[in-house]
Amino acid sequence: MARTNKELITEELFKQIELGITFSEALATIGAKWHLPKRTFSRYWAEAKTKFKAVREIVKIGILEKEIELRTYENQNHILTTIQKKTILSQIGSGVRSIKKTVIQEGEPVTYEEFPSFSDMVKAIGELNKMENDYQEDPISKDQAEFIIIGPVPEDIPQIDIE
Repeated sequence: MARTNKELITEELFKQIELGITFSEALATIGAKWHLPKRTFSRYWAEAKTKFKAVREIVKIGILEKEIELRTYENQNHILTTIQKKTILSQIGSGVRSIKKTVIQEGEPVTYEEFPSFSDMVKAIGELNKMENDYQEDPISKDQAEFIIIGPVPEDIPQIDIE
């Protein structure tokens, strides 16, 4: 079916809006080409602008949906289970698994693998203890220490004064 002049003009205006052409610039070129009065041109421009906004909104929604889909896919494939995390931390803590480190050399980041240092192993064990709730948050000072003695104290154990 043949399109009307209005449809053709609106389509042409839509393309002009996509290119970032202003109302006055489009009026000068397209209005003169189609011999349109300013009022008619304004109606066509408004219609083309409405279509442009609708298309742009559809594109935004499509991009957001694709981004959500990609992030969901990444999250599903990159989330470690608790057992996997504990295994990795145990391997680092025992010095069996190498770790990646990044340093800056001559202004460029360089990544290399090495076996964990003692401090890396201590940090891994600390994280593992946190995951298993197997750590003491506040260490007990000597002033707070309490000794519970069950039964009689043998005489051969020397008495210790904690002051």
